[in-house]
Amino acid sequence: MPALSLIICACGERDHLVRLFEHIEGCYNELLVIHDGPDEKNIRSIVEDIGGRFFERPRAFQQEQHWKFAFGAATHDWILRMDPDEFPSPSLQQWLIQFRQSPAPAEPTAGFSCIWPMWNGKKTVTHDWPDHRCLLFDRNRISCVGIPECIPIPDPGMVYEKLPLILEHQPTRKTYGFRNIFLRKRTWLWTRQVGNQLFSPVENLQCWRTEPHWPEFWARMRMRPLRTGILGGLRGMAIDFARCIKRGRWPHPAYWLYPHHIQFGIVIAWLKWKQRR
Repeated sequence: MPALSLIICACGERDHLVRLFEHIEGCYNELLVIHDGPDEKNIRSIVEDIGGRFFERPRAFQQEQHWKFAFGAATHDWILRMDPDEFPSPSLQQWLIQFRQSPAPAEPTAGFSCIWPMWNGKKTVTHDWPDHRCLLFDRNRISCVGIPECIPIPDPGMVYEKLPLILEHQPTRKTYGFRNIFLRKRTWLWTRQVGNQLFSPVENLQCWRTEPHWPEFWARMRMRPLRTGILGGLRGMAIDFARCIKRGRWPHPAYWLYPHHIQFGIVIAWLKWKQRR
């Protein structure tokens, strides 16, 4: 029977964490909360009150830079990864409970992905898409590079199995659309931090089971940020639009208005221009 280490990377978000803990009971063997920056809201207390382990780490404005530390600190090989503003649906919660009581998956299963519905601030607006949220994996069957947009990658010959189950993502805002990408101060700050990271030595990347390297998308972004960002954003929206049509429905804007690659391109091009001055 596989034991699970639940890893949550947080920055404040106390109320969301309390909600998550209410929905995750019985789904894990060990809890690790990695806090990005100073713990100004005393998150440590609610984590340790339920028997979890709390780690305060230097501010990175992203969780991917903490994954290497978190995976190494976990007691168990099977990693359940969630964000504070997420929580499992009742059916996913029941699946996780049953998973812990079943034999560990054999190769070539590296892990499992699930459905991650779009949220408009009040209700979900999609029900079967996006359907590729990396949820659960064996840390010895994946590798990852500590930079955004790079999920844990299965080893050669390994795969993620898709679950027809929902991981709810319900922050206090929309999770899609123009406003979410371009009008949030926190999003621009995060994007700028990613840009600064791209122009730092590649050896600074916190990588798990792989040598530090720039993934193909980020290597192109370093060379031609505007072109890569615009083409990548348009390509992603076209693919998501086509997925909707394939499912036999007219696309809701949530299915394709997610132009974060374009934002990356704008910010990184600006940072690159500043460096050349």
